[in-house]
Amino acid sequence: MCMALPYLVTGIESESLAEVEKDGMRRTVNISLVPDIAVGDYLLVYLDMAKAKLSEAEAAEVLALYEQVGDLFLPALEPTPVSGRPGESIR
Repeated sequence: MCMALPYLVTGIESESLAEVEKDGMRRTVNISLVPDIAVGDYLLVYLDMAKAKLSEAEAAEVLALYEQVGDLFLPALEPTPVSGRPGESIR
């Protein structure tokens, strides 16, 4: 599943490209759909395409919601131990 995530604009490369950063990861994204981008803005990015400009509060809210969703599903994704016989550990 692909999800749009908020990124901070760290540089403008051209009319249609900007460098963005989230959690130390930098990437170049297409900004042609979102007008008036400046360094320090937050963008909602999906598949290397900026879809919207967000305020800092909106970006924080989106990240908090994703964290809540992740907390709901994380226990279901934990691996289940496998053993040959009940009580036997695998080495």
